[in-house]
Amino acid sequence: MALFQPALPKYRIPIFNRLGAAEDINLTLFPSPRISGSSLPEATGAESFDVIYASMKRLGPFFRQPGQHTELTPGRFDVAVFSWNVRNIDLSRALRKARRLGVRTILWGHGFSKNEARWRKWLRDRQARRADALLFYNHNARSQLIEQGFDQKRLFVAANTLDQQPIQQARASWLDRPDELREFQEQHDLLDRPAIIFVSRLEPDNRVDWLIEAFARTVDRVPTGRLVLVGDGSQRDELQSLATRVGIADRTTFTGAIYDEMQLAPWMLSVSAFCYATNIGLSLLHAFGYGLPAVTSDATERQNPEIEALQPEENGLTWRHGELDDLAAQLARLMLDADLRDRLGAAGHTLAVEHYTIDRMVGGYLDCIRFAAGL
Repeated sequence: MALFQPALPKYRIPIFNRLGAAEDINLTLFPSPRISGSSLPEATGAESFDVIYASMKRLGPFFRQPGQHTELTPGRFDVAVFSWNVRNIDLSRALRKARRLGVRTILWGHGFSKNEARWRKWLRDRQARRADALLFYNHNARSQLIEQGFDQKRLFVAANTLDQQPIQQARASWLDRPDELREFQEQHDLLDRPAIIFVSRLEPDNRVDWLIEAFARTVDRVPTGRLVLVGDGSQRDELQSLATRVGIADRTTFTGAIYDEMQLAPWMLSVSAFCYATNIGLSLLHAFGYGLPAVTSDATERQNPEIEALQPEENGLTWRHGELDDLAAQLARLMLDADLRDRLGAAGHTLAVEHYTIDRMVGGYLDCIRFAAGL
């Protein structure tokens, strides 16, 4: 099996290891090399799959990864999995070559675009019809294609997730040391204070500015509240200036990027809720892993596939997109109502550790592979 990817992020390693360890799978991963200057940590730890780097080149909004077709040689692979992305210039050529060689093909992706356009959907559907099977990140995208008339037998879901093991280990480690956790909270002015946390890149798409502006509107209702922003990015200076302008610089902490789970855990265990104003993705399941309720926009078309895990009023809250007063109201609800955040947080934690598991994701992947291979 060949699996072509634009990158090899750290959070994917446990999934690919589990997939490569399956009895009838011999997996070779073809990612692009790590981008020079990237702030993300180098992904290591491939134990049950081979890695052969296949360079990717950006051409404006498009990208080329010629290895998608040059690495397909007679008799080498039974199944090839490609990133289902209309900006992938080499994809059509790779699908044609795979068909000539008798290699079965899978397209793995969102199945939709947050910036949908007629040409994107036409091209994505055209690519879909050329593949033997399609693998989605969530069930909603699969359902939409079934409604369009695609054969549901060749549509599969591997619900995107994180490896909860390091999250749960870090969580348990800190909860087992309450005195040290309390000391951490005292040091960072979080002891017995309601707080909201954001963990991700400080980039425009994530609209951290909305979070800062909305949090500023909670001050009258929650005078002891604090805001914690974990991450770095191109907007950090701008966002620090914004916090000053709206009068919350003294109650906002910019921690910088934290990638080590044990270092991140005390921050996550010292706040009331997690907020990702819009564009939420796997961060949702990260927050749920710590038992935190999450707040994000109700404009699901602006979110990533993992939004399917959010159940409003059951494990998190949504705010009316574009209405920052409503975002402020939802943040205040969670900071002021301990019973609400405990109920939502407990439900989110159960969902993350019992339902959005690596076993389930890999199971969906294997079902798709075996179907494509005719097994």
